[in-house]
Amino acid sequence: VYDPDGNFEKAVNPDSVVWQAFDSAHWEEKCKTLIAAHATNTGSEFAKILIRDWDIERGNFVQIVPKEMLERLEHPLKDVA
Repeated sequence: VYDPDGNFEKAVNPDSVVWQAFDSAHWEEKCKTLIAAHATNTGSEFAKILIRDWDIERGNFVQIVPKEMLERLEHPLKDVA
């Protein structure tokens, strides 16, 4: 979720999902790749700006996972040191 105003936590149901800023290079890259594909496929100027300014914009995203999917993820939510 793109949340530049930081309002996501006011609207989410914490009983059904977990959320966090990107803490995995894998999932961050997945998000960035999807946005880049959207920019290519639709010509979205906003998506192009997100990719161009990714170092700044990445902090405006919230990663969300339904709790029942946590054990089924192809990659952990956090990179291990």
